[in-house]
Amino acid sequence: MNDKHSIPPERIDAELERIANQAAEAGLAPVRQTLEAFDERWYGQLVVRVYESLANQPTTDTIVPGATAIELLRGYCRLRSELLVQLNDERPHSLSHDQSTALLAGDYLHSSAYSSLGSLDPLPAAACSDALTDTLMATAEAFVVGYRHRSSTMEPTRFFDDTTGNIGECAALLGGTIAGVDENQREHAVRIGRGISTSRQIGRILDADPSLFKVVPRFIDESKLREHADDCREDARVALRALSSTGDVTPLRRLVEDELPT
Repeated sequence: MNDKHSIPPERIDAELERIANQAAEAGLAPVRQTLEAFDERWYGQLVVRVYESLANQPTTDTIVPGATAIELLRGYCRLRSELLVQLNDERPHSLSHDQSTALLAGDYLHSSAYSSLGSLDPLPAAACSDALTDTLMATAEAFVVGYRHRSSTMEPTRFFDDTTGNIGECAALLGGTIAGVDENQREHAVRIGRGISTSRQIGRILDADPSLFKVVPRFIDESKLREHADDCREDARVALRALSSTGDVTPLRRLVEDELPT
């Protein structure tokens, strides 16, 4: 796996900007607001790094659709979760989406995620679409069970696994599918994606300014969540070591190690 090169994140930004402009022309301002909430494009970069590490001859044009799709899916999940909170939470918060506009903007993000895969070859496009569908269904269920149902006993660790963990797994799956990896490589990659994205989000939530709005379960055990984050990071480390035995995974290693304590 030689001739690896860095795929610039600006290519993802440019595609998302094009989609946001189209949404703005249709009066769907929440699309841009949602996409701009994630300025680091971390999940898109996860798609790219998995692909760069595992494809024989990685090219920018091949992977940008997958990276764009995961950022649109991420935006869709965020917007719908915020709307769910706004509609069902009696506590004070800063959300003030117009419900109809937010729903339409969510639909736009949803359809755009699938449309972004249209330039891929038919087989990987179909597999990537299936991955998006599975992730959307699992994430939606997690938000409903973990937040809307007031009597829910869902473990907060499971909430993070089934939301950001699912999105991270999907990102790795997209990158691996487009790279054309074998089943063994795919299994290691999705473990890395799920583990590192779950631990990352737990850390971001627990270490965030307490005055900032967060979509999380009502009651969380900080020590239990930090222990779960440690377990997820270790699982990602183990999977990365296993994946390293199949070839040069330097691009993915760099992304993962940025999220690991020194």
